[in-house]
Amino acid sequence: MKLLKHFVIFTVSSLILAGCAYNGLVSNDFHKVYGNSERKALAKVGLLYTKTPKSVKYGQTVDYTVKLDNSIYAFKNELASHFNEVEVIKDPSECKDCNVFAALTLGVKIFQLKNLYTGGAELDFISSDGNAIASFTSETEGDATPPADVTASGILSQASLGLLSAVAIQKYGTFITDVTQQAVSEMASEIGRKVRKERMLSYDAFDPSQQLQTETMQANSEYAKYEDAVVVLSTQSGLGSGFFIDNNGLILTNAHVVHHVGNKIIVTMKNGNQMIGTVTALNDIKDIALVKADIKNSSYLKLGEDKSFVKGESVLAIGAPKSLVWSETKGIISGSRSIDQTRMIQTDTAINPGNSGGPLISLRTGKVVGMNTFKLRNTEGLNFAVSADELSKFVENHK
Repeated sequence: MKLLKHFVIFTVSSLILAGCAYNGLVSNDFHKVYGNSERKALAKVGLLYTKTPKSVKYGQTVDYTVKLDNSIYAFKNELASHFNEVEVIKDPSECKDCNVFAALTLGVKIFQLKNLYTGGAELDFISSDGNAIASFTSETEGDATPPADVTASGILSQASLGLLSAVAIQKYGTFITDVTQQAVSEMASEIGRKVRKERMLSYDAFDPSQQLQTETMQANSEYAKYEDAVVVLSTQSGLGSGFFIDNNGLILTNAHVVHHVGNKIIVTMKNGNQMIGTVTALNDIKDIALVKADIKNSSYLKLGEDKSFVKGESVLAIGAPKSLVWSETKGIISGSRSIDQTRMIQTDTAINPGNSGGPLISLRTGKVVGMNTFKLRNTEGLNFAVSADELSKFVENHK
């Protein structure tokens, strides 16, 4: 009879335990921002989820669930430290006056047996006309061991009742919610720091006076047909130049501008269109790289041949020296040299940081003589571009 009594208690306890559940929700004000931009970008951002994030699941006998819906407000707080206005929306059509949209993808997991939490987030910025501006990711992980008081509460209630009490379940649920919020907060902070450093989202990027000045200078260019094929490449370390070599979005630039194969680069065209490009090939020794952008462009430059160029002929360099985008400088071909196993074109055409990766164009043929690469320090008129033949070989091997 005594054995039967214990069996009944165990069975009832197990049934009650199996039916227990905790449903939680992260708050909308748990995140604190620890950085602010000196000048807020003059833009209104519409912030939305790419899709509703999956709830965090935890537990075996008790079903703990924490919804992530309010996590978007942690990212809103970060963006509000940099942009003039941020509005949480469900669809872009809700914000007619938004300059930029930011789409958030988010996920958090807690592994009970490993006492570990992991998280991943991606925030993609898109202009109001649908062009990609920038993309940021963050990953995090950390300890998810329950505190002693939570563990003790669970042990005591199970020892006395054979199941977790409502108090114990609440303590575990609060702990799981806190861990989830910590994971979200860490990712929001990292992405916030990246956003505040991104040139393409800076105050200047949305300053109407600077945009007007750039457009005016471009409109007055004698060499607009060449400028249309030149792009500005934006990375975490700064700006560089590049140029289309076909109408399928293939761009030539310097390896030192884009750094690594697989890197994501923001590509800006003269007409203002922006998109994300991917580094598909790279040679550090010859300082050449290819970037592929998902676009059908109408303007591109043809590569010439070294044998068709002569000393003294006029050339044009186009690039973004010191971030002065689509700047033009003229000069001549001064010679041809072999430097570090690479054929280089020597020119007196002015080249400065930011010109790297831009084209050196023959004004006689309209073809690319070389790709502007470096200048000798403390000298005047000693500048070098990777030759057209070197570029053609690289493209042929990696296209």
